[in-house]
This record gives sequence, C-alpha cells and structure tokens, in this order.
Amino acid sequence: MLRKFLLIEGQNPIRKDVQTLLDDRFNDLKMQVYSIDECRENYDNIAWADYDLILVNCPYELDEGFDKLTAIKTINNPPMILVLTLSQDVADKTLQAGADDVYLHNHSLSDMAFKVENLLKLKQMLSLYPFSAKDYQVHEVIHDSDDAIIYRATYQQSTNVAVKRFKYKLSELDLKVATCIKEELASSVALKHAGLVNFITQGISNDAFYLTMEYVTGGSLKSILDTHGLPPLQQSLGWFTEIVEAVGAIHQSGLLHRDLKTFNILLKEDGSLALTDYGVEKNILIAAGCINEDEIYCTPYYVSPERATGNCCTEASDIYSLGIIFYELLVGEKPYNSASLVDLMKMHILAPIPKLPDSLQQYQNFLKSLLAKCPDQRFSNTNDLLEDLQNIK
Repeated sequence: MLRKFLLIEGQNPIRKDVQTLLDDRFNDLKMQVYSIDECRENYDNIAWADYDLILVNCPYELDEGFDKLTAIKTINNPPMILVLTLSQDVADKTLQAGADDVYLHNHSLSDMAFKVENLLKLKQMLSLYPFSAKDYQVHEVIHDSDDAIIYRATYQQSTNVAVKRFKYKLSELDLKVATCIKEELASSVALKHAGLVNFITQGISNDAFYLTMEYVTGGSLKSILDTHGLPPLQQSLGWFTEIVEAVGAIHQSGLLHRDLKTFNILLKEDGSLALTDYGVEKNILIAAGCINEDEIYCTPYYVSPERATGNCCTEASDIYSLGIIFYELLVGEKPYNSASLVDLMKMHILAPIPKLPDSLQQYQNFLKSLLAKCPDQRFSNTNDLLEDLQNIK
C-alpha cells in the first residue's frame, strides 16, 4: 500500500538518519519535501487530503505559519501531523495548536518509528470510524473490537480520556433500539465506584453513540503478574477484595460483567485496581436486540461451567470467574489449562477443583464456594463472599 508523506522543512534540515529510517521502514513510501516558505506560498494549491502524514521539522522555534498549517485538520479525512523538534516548548505549543503528536530529536529513532506507525493506524481507523466532538482531540487507538473502537483523546487539551465509539450507525437503527441504547448509556454513566474505570459522559458523534471514560495508564493485572510474578499474599488478598467490591457495585446496579479476567483489571496511579469492560457494551447490544444473551462469549480460561454449556450469564457466573482470578493471585497460574479449547471447556464442567498448596489450605473451602460446578453452590452474592474471606483472615 502506497504511503504519501509530506515533509515541511524549517530553517534547519531534517536529520539524515530520520530520513533514512522513514525510507527503510516504509518501502512503499512517496515523500514530497517543501520548505516552510514553499508551503506558505502554495498553501491553497496543495492537495492536503492526498497525504497520510505531514512531518513538520522545526527544531528550535515554532514558525509563525503553523496555525495556518493546522487548519487542514478541519478538512474531511485530514492527514496526520507529526512535529519534529528539539524544544519542549515547541512541542507543547504545537500540540495545543492541533498537531497530532511530537517527536523530540533527542529521543530514540525507534520512538520515531512507533509514533509514525501509531499515527498511520489512527488515520486508518478514523477514516472508518470518525470521531469529532467539541473540545476533544484524538491521539491513539487503544482497542478495536467487533462493536466499538476505543481511542485515547484529550479533553480541552489537558485531560486524558478514553473514548469508546460504537461502530453501528445511528441512522440505520430503529428508533426504539436507538432510544434503548441511549438509556443504557445514561445508566452506565450514572454508575460510579472507585474500583471501576468510570464513564464520564455520553454523546453522539459522526452518526454514532460514544462514551468517554477515565484513562488508566498503569497496565493490566495480567501484565503485572506476567512481568513481576506472584505478589505477596496480603497484596493478593487486598487486590482480590478490591476486585470483588467493584463487581459488587456492578451487580447492585443491575449489570453483569460477563468477561472477568486479569486483562480487564487495570492498575491506577495510586496503586489501586479498576475494572474495565464491565458488561456495558454487551448489555447495550442485548437491550437493543442486536444480539442474544447466548451469543456472548467470554474468555475460555474464565468461563463458568453453565456458560460453557450454553446457558446465560448470571451473578453466579461472575463469581466463578472471580474464583479463577483468586486462584491466579494465590498460586500464580490458572486452575484449568489446556491447549485444546474443547478440553479446557470440559475441565470447567467436569474437572475437580484444584487443591491449593499446603501453606494456603485455609482458603480451600473458600475456593470451593467460588468454583463450585453448580451455580447454586457458589456464594449467592459478593457481600457473602467478602464476609467469608474476612473470617478466614
């Protein structure tokens, strides 16, 4: 696929190694080069929309014509703008003026390559699923699913947020369905808890519904466990308590999580945990009649026996998934593991509940009440679960 870049040079030419990186990394690249004066003179005649990326090289100071350059962001399907500079002051000013990203020349070339590739991916996704709302500027694609795409954005040039932009078109939805979705979004925004990645607002942009939510940068519990290994017991128990309390808040609001797993648990800057992907999108799709309950799939390692056999999700199903997470936090591995999806499902349905190490035997009965094959034999709610856990301590 041919990529078209426009390089706008300031007073100091671009570093040769940067030019070489671009040529090597994108062998299908067509690069046009203008000086800042040429750009200014030919501004109205340049076919800005033909370019995928515009690189602006202003190492030491911001050219007075930069505001005019960023006006191209108002055209349909605009190019991405990446500013190359040595000055943090220039970096800050260009981002405020509307540049999509900044590369500081004293950073590694791999950082440069990452930024270029990130912007190209963002341009592609925005062409398919545009998002433009007042005071929001989109910077990055965080996640792409069948039903929604999540962008990282800034609000009023200062607050980082995540924007979940749903993919189905409002104009193609039945009025009753659209009303139902809007009500579900409103109830999602109303749900607040310290242990959740909370939704901030909802709206409509580019013929699609969207939700904005807190942007959490600390990584997932899965990545933490994979990188740092098993935490101390008290840390594991503390984290598990936070997770259960958050799930309890979801249940009390009338929602189900439906896909509890360590990947959907994020670490906040203060060291606390926050659940994400807590059933809102799936609940909306069910309420809108877009899918049936039995069409929803969750991660096989965390699926309850009843869901593995095709039954609907309940609070007991979420509690089973909590049991898988509890075992992971105590032992450092999942209780059931197989390279075969069919065998893994059979283990959830038929395999005995694993025994904990001798040093953790006081939690064995508690684990049984989480991972019981029959939903009626599990904890009936998260309050009972927490009370039982507290009594063990």
